[in-house]
Amino acid sequence: SWSANSCTEFTGMWLVCRVNCKAIGQLGIIDGAALRSVLAKILARTSPTRSGASLQHGKMPPMHALFEEAGKFQAGRILSEADSSAQIELDSGKRVKVKAANVLLKFEKPSPAEMLAKARELAATMELDLAWEFAPEDEFGFADLARDYFSNSATLTEQAAALVALHEAPHYFRRAGKGRFKKAPAEILQQALAAIEKKRLIQEQINLWAQELG
Repeated sequence: SWSANSCTEFTGMWLVCRVNCKAIGQLGIIDGAALRSVLAKILARTSPTRSGASLQHGKMPPMHALFEEAGKFQAGRILSEADSSAQIELDSGKRVKVKAANVLLKFEKPSPAEMLAKARELAATMELDLAWEFAPEDEFGFADLARDYFSNSATLTEQAAALVALHEAPHYFRRAGKGRFKKAPAEILQQALAAIEKKRLIQEQINLWAQELG
């Protein structure tokens, strides 16, 4: 006789394998153990994992990542991930181990090189004065600025562009961690901009003198 667990197991198998009832009907009279064995084989043949459709934690992992390493932004294909790090392959073929905290964006498309190129191109068009005005007073992430500057549904490329723009404008924004920033106080910003403008004018005068002497 079967136990309650055996009956439950059999019922579950039978419900899943009803589509195979024709094959079961052709077996004739067989004992319970034999029927359970046949059903197990049918389940093994029809299991989704046999078709390569298995998912990790219910969703497919992103294919690429944008990360910061030694103060520079890089992007590559994710080979494997763990809780604290990821193995990433760069376009050059070089494989690097990246701390999870350094991975700032994950994406499937476009390619890593195209993502960086588009981000830098778009970042160059951003008006820093306007970005500074839009930025929150408290510490914020680059994605927050992208949503304030571009739109609430800022694309990954726009988020990457905001990251590049923030990183390359230290007089407007101070770094507060990986991918996080805080805008400079207005007084300090004005002083920095005045110093930059003074330096530019001096360089223009030097270039003018060099042309006159030449």
